[in-house]
Amino acid sequence: MNEEAIREAVSEFIDAYPVCEYFFLSTDELTLSPEVKILCDQDAAVYGERRSVPVAPEKYEKCEANIRRFPGAFLFDAVYEVADAYDLERCGEARRAHAALVSDLRAEFERRFGETLVLSISCDLCGDCPCPKKPCKKPKEAVFSMDSYGVQIMKTLADMDIVYDYGIDTAVYFTLILFDPEGK
Repeated sequence: MNEEAIREAVSEFIDAYPVCEYFFLSTDELTLSPEVKILCDQDAAVYGERRSVPVAPEKYEKCEANIRRFPGAFLFDAVYEVADAYDLERCGEARRAHAALVSDLRAEFERRFGETLVLSISCDLCGDCPCPKKPCKKPKEAVFSMDSYGVQIMKTLADMDIVYDYGIDTAVYFTLILFDPEGK
């Protein structure tokens, strides 16, 4: 499927969702780094067992190979109004709303393009996440963080000149849906 056909397929459904901006890119345009994954793994160890952002269980090389097997990437953001971006409770509500959006968009992409790999800010599928002490309840739906796969999202955003600061009264969440346009 060529780029125009991909854009047309996505345009058939994307306006029905509260997506602020979206971009099509190849996974070659993502900046990846083993150091980012190491920092994410260390952060997970420091901040405890319950994380709404599961850490990718694989080594960096396997994460990179998993990303590279998908030629296409759909990067989008959603902006949520909050009284104060430092209000963790309200940002948590926005994060859960974003997780629902991510789940819906994943389903749309999989219907049209087959298998996906979704990397976002958090998973938030289960209110009582058992990870990492017990296996994930929904492994086929789980969403890993971009940094747990070594994605330097801030560098990618800067390289593409994408705005990510909408002010103190907003929470902005980015998500990558990796897919193969020829997959289905």
